[in-house]
Amino acid sequence: MTRKRKILGGLFLLLDVLWAAFIFGRSLQPASVSGQESGTLLALVQRLLPQMTDHVLRKLAHFTEFSVLGVLLSVTVKLFGAKLPVLPLALGLLTAVTDELLQRTSPGRSCQLSDMLLDFTGVVAATAAVFAVTFLHRRKKKPGENPSN
Repeated sequence: MTRKRKILGGLFLLLDVLWAAFIFGRSLQPASVSGQESGTLLALVQRLLPQMTDHVLRKLAHFTEFSVLGVLLSVTVKLFGAKLPVLPLALGLLTAVTDELLQRTSPGRSCQLSDMLLDFTGVVAATAAVFAVTFLHRRKKKPGENPSN
């Protein structure tokens, strides 16, 4: 592994930790704070999409937060040479379960299996996308080029 890949891998590892901390921090917010933030965002979104509901917006937020995590985790493990998506999927599932369990400690919040599954779906979709893109990129390289990038 080159020095550049190690540095980039370390940077992405830091981004993984920071993004997980962001997710956990949002889950530790009381329901009143979370609801207020959702209401503000909903008002903005409804200017473009009047049919948007609070429920759908919250579910999209779950999926999006964990899709970002899936991309970050996948890029990190790819930089360290992983060929299979097992590690980003396992870490994504662990984060989703931990996130929902953390919500139980916040006033007015609950732990929902459906949200864990939605979170994990975001990780799976993003991980599949990263691994598919890198697979296709490697196949497009000219003969004689190094396929490990």
